Amino acid sequence: MTACHDTSTWGSANAVDKTQFHRIVVGVDGSTNSVAALQLAVGLADREGATLEAVYAYHPYVAAQYPFAGALPPYGMHGEGTQDTADPTAEPINAATDSLELLKSTLYSVLPKAEVDKIVVRAIEGDPNDVLASESEYADLLVVGARGHNGPLGLLHGSTAQACTRHATCPVLVVPAR
Repeated sequence: MTACHDTSTWGSANAVDKTQFHRIVVGVDGSTNSVAALQLAVGLADREGATLEAVYAYHPYVAAQYPFAGALPPYGMHGEGTQDTADPTAEPINAATDSLELLKSTLYSVLPKAEVDKIVVRAIEGDPNDVLASESEYADLLVVGARGHNGPLGLLHGSTAQACTRHATCPVLVVPAR
């Protein structure tokens, strides 16, 4: 058998440096796959001593639940920035606040409070594909679920995981649901 390349100068296969993650970003949208991605990212961050950022991408308009729908009125019953009349000390109603609360409730529903307190939680306005690709710029690893939305809405928007593997500037780990 002949070899095409002289492998004697390549060194040992064990000589590869251990990969070290310092900043891990995980996309969370509340789906089963994103929760599996979150749980795996938490384990990786703990093992590596890395900072973990949970990112939720949102739109300021309520997304219609059927394909080819037009944009709906501004967020909230009376528009973005209105106050909850039952609680005058509450923050104004807006998509950013509600998205952040949705992300936190997802984290608290699947992780112990001590784990959630170690995670940097951010809700960012924009398309999930663009937001996660942008966040990958300074990350060592991007973790996403294999599939978020199902049905017609998922077909219309396409796969965020596929878009991340094409456009992210760091390695991407795609995690299916268990």
